[in-house]
Amino acid sequence: MGRTRTRLLKRRQLPKAQTWILLQGLGFASARSGAAVLANTLLGGSGLLGVPHAFATAGYGLGLALLVVFGTCSALGCHLLQCSARRIGEAPCSFYSVSNAVAPRWTWLIDGAVMVKCFGVATSYLIIVGDLGPPALEMLGLQVHRWEVICLGFCVAASLACLRNLSGLKFTAVLSLAIVIWTTVLIALYVIRPSKDFNPCGHSSDEDLPCNGADFEPIVTDHPLALGKAQE
Repeated sequence: MGRTRTRLLKRRQLPKAQTWILLQGLGFASARSGAAVLANTLLGGSGLLGVPHAFATAGYGLGLALLVVFGTCSALGCHLLQCSARRIGEAPCSFYSVSNAVAPRWTWLIDGAVMVKCFGVATSYLIIVGDLGPPALEMLGLQVHRWEVICLGFCVAASLACLRNLSGLKFTAVLSLAIVIWTTVLIALYVIRPSKDFNPCGHSSDEDLPCNGADFEPIVTDHPLALGKAQE
């Protein structure tokens, strides 16, 4: 079996990294799968919910500047991790293998930091699922409790986390990106209002925002740096 696999690898002329992975009996994700998962992480994560509040607090000018700064820092961190992985030249490459090559005495600290960070992110996602799941299911005629939705989300996430590589997540990532794009299109349509069907206050209403006299916070419009910031 090993000789047959080696012959197939020689015929396909795969890159050395992929060849080593296959010889070890491991799997690897395609570039498209990785791009879909990364795009889902950037666009479909909890940060998407926090950006509007951040812009309302900082304004469009400062908000965009901070977004560029933190995006650059994130890209630099990913680049450094990729360079470290290539320098080590082992597969699978993880935070543990990188830290073990750079600072063997502090591998426990790196693993602990990654564990705490991932635990916090996973917990925040479950909180969001628990907050938004029951109202969404109620519109479909399903009455569920918050803890039931959280348990369901945990079971789904735990099952996906046991997959062998990122290729299994490409379908959920593409679905999430499609939902984000669809939501963006809907928001744009409600802003442009091409017809009465896209009136936020109702199809048969000619009322302008805010609907039904709802409370709202005015924003700054006369200062370029504080544009879009909520007035105090």
